[in-house]
Amino acid sequence: MARPLLQGSDVAKRANELSAVLEIQWGGTRVILGGDLPRVETNRQREVPIPSGWELVMQQRPELGEHAGLKVPHHASWAAMHLSLMRPAPAPRRAWVVTPLHNGSNHLPSLDVNDGLDLLHLTEPCVMVTREPRVAAGCAVWSLPALRSSVRRPAAANPLVARGKVLTPNAPLAPLDATWAVALDDAGSIVARYRGAAAFDAVP
Repeated sequence: MARPLLQGSDVAKRANELSAVLEIQWGGTRVILGGDLPRVETNRQREVPIPSGWELVMQQRPELGEHAGLKVPHHASWAAMHLSLMRPAPAPRRAWVVTPLHNGSNHLPSLDVNDGLDLLHLTEPCVMVTREPRVAAGCAVWSLPALRSSVRRPAAANPLVARGKVLTPNAPLAPLDATWAVALDDAGSIVARYRGAAAFDAVP
């Protein structure tokens, strides 16, 4: 699968298709690190499955959906969410962690309805987010409506477009501020959590 990708002219745009998925298992506990692997191409006009993406992974390893912990793939992009991986669990709360991405105008996870965190909340009522740089740090729990109303929009390069509003950046972070650490026992239950100062729980 990798060779045609590496030899193509658009390899930089398709680098996420080479992303690795890691499974860690001990006892009855399974943790999945989903990397940036996508499920479909990001053209929302029609969904085009990626041959080396989540469809293939879940066909070969359907048991990955039975996990206690998940680093949500590709910063909770809808294009990386596979229903078999993110299906509801009969067990108590799982540890789902999202690491946001802010790259110019690209912002993940999306705060829109039927996207990003909203989709995750359909199956997991509490999602751990490592940092949301567009809101003030220090709040341990954010509801999705509160996040939507508190988001700081990036200042436009042209002050007239930004209507003269100056947005000051957040204070610098210490190394562990944007961190979630979760302890799971061998039966898959969360027994302890560490929350960095900028990390928070996102709830519906």
